Amino acid sequence: MGVTVDWYDDSRRIIHWKFERDWTWEEYHTAAAWIRAQLKTTPENGPIDVIMDLTRNRIFPRDWGANIRKAQSEEDPTWDYTIIAVGSEVIKGLLKVARTFNRNLAPHYHAVSSIEDALRYILSIRGKPAEK
Repeated sequence: MGVTVDWYDDSRRIIHWKFERDWTWEEYHTAAAWIRAQLKTTPENGPIDVIMDLTRNRIFPRDWGANIRKAQSEEDPTWDYTIIAVGSEVIKGLLKVARTFNRNLAPHYHAVSSIEDALRYILSIRGKPAEK
């Protein structure tokens, strides 16, 4: 499967997406539906953050603009979360463009170069490290 998603650790405070080199938007949207279902059953005891590991990717599949807009339409800008994309300069550039699609969601999106940097960023804003 080109896209997998699960909890990063047992605390269930970080959702970890993993993207293989080749993935589809259908796989992405299926994973996003899983996350929405998980969030409905997760106790509210603090924010849940997201790490999207795109280190194997140089670019998104076709129709990325329409699919990013679709994904954003399903996000709640009042929810306390941070999405951190991990990947190449191209991925970081695409994230900057995605931030312009919905200004209410833009503060939630950040980009770093490694999973370790993503965890450090989460620690800096949340004050508690992940368990893994």
